[in-house]
Amino acid sequence: MIRSTTATVTTLFGAMLIVQAFAPALPGAFGDRVAKYWPPIAGGQIITGHRDPALPAPWSGLAVMAGCVGALLTVAFIVFRRRDA
Repeated sequence: MIRSTTATVTTLFGAMLIVQAFAPALPGAFGDRVAKYWPPIAGGQIITGHRDPALPAPWSGLAVMAGCVGALLTVAFIVFRRRDA
């Protein structure tokens, strides 16, 4: 979706680290949902030894992460077909 390597790496680190760190500072229920259902946090529940009751169950979290990956792959495929076909 992003052609520049620098922009891709910046977006990756922004999405993985910065959003996750600042999610609790977001207003109200939106911040709570982002902190709870952000794909790396939700999907990471499958590999933790201690389950946090405030986060989704391990398999539900993995389903959230897989759904987000599937959506991103679909968008990337559509963009690739339109731009580089």
